[in-house]
Amino acid sequence: SEDGLWEKVLDLLSQEEKDSIKANEANVVEYFVNKVNGAKSEKPITQYKESFWTNEDTIKFTQDGNDTDGKVKAAAKFFDYFTEKGAGKILPDATTEKGADLTDIMYLKGSDKACLLTADDVVSAVSSLAYETQTYTEKVTNEKGKQEEKEVKVVTGITRIITIVLKDDAASVFKAYSMHDKKAILDEMKKASSYFTVDDYSVEFDGCTITATFNAVTDNILSTTYDKNMSVSTVVNGVGDLDYLGKQDLTFDCTDRMEYHFGWDDEAK
Repeated sequence: SEDGLWEKVLDLLSQEEKDSIKANEANVVEYFVNKVNGAKSEKPITQYKESFWTNEDTIKFTQDGNDTDGKVKAAAKFFDYFTEKGAGKILPDATTEKGADLTDIMYLKGSDKACLLTADDVVSAVSSLAYETQTYTEKVTNEKGKQEEKEVKVVTGITRIITIVLKDDAASVFKAYSMHDKKAILDEMKKASSYFTVDDYSVEFDGCTITATFNAVTDNILSTTYDKNMSVSTVVNGVGDLDYLGKQDLTFDCTDRMEYHFGWDDEAK
């Protein structure tokens, strides 16, 4: 978790309290896995959209282990633009019909399962409730026999929100996320070859997070958002206007977000 906050909280708890939290996390993970796998097999109307962005502040060029000068750092804006544009070419944004096959649409793509996570794969798994309310006024008679208006608040909906933070090892991440074909990404990046060339890259995961919402009354899963947070390392060769770059080591942080929204018949009533 961010800055180790979750770990610091756990350090304040007794072993019994820690065991209770871990047991609850296992229940939360199991609930999510069952629900998202159920959605993939039941095939409701599914709206899905993927987006990608880089954290410009983290783009860092180095040469022979040393930070490079301002001119090279200015080139980060070119790289940021072409990276997001290149990745964006292969990102989906569509809606299925009810009953459509979700095998290659939902994570885990190519499988009949959407998720294989267990409690051993996560740093934390938290479930909370959000209440939707509506306020209206009604006339009541007070103790003096006079009518007055009273504000009444009623609960109109309850949403369960589950947030799961995964461990950073690839084995855990691959139980919930699908990865893009590296060749497809590199092929898109080649379209920027008049500025720079990239032959390969490596990825380390950093706090990948799943956020899911459910109708707490009907128990339907309503949405899932997968944030794949990554630190990327690569080697860039400057070309043309960026020829002055030469050969540079490059690192940057980025996020690939996949969103699914599910339309169930009983939610539309």
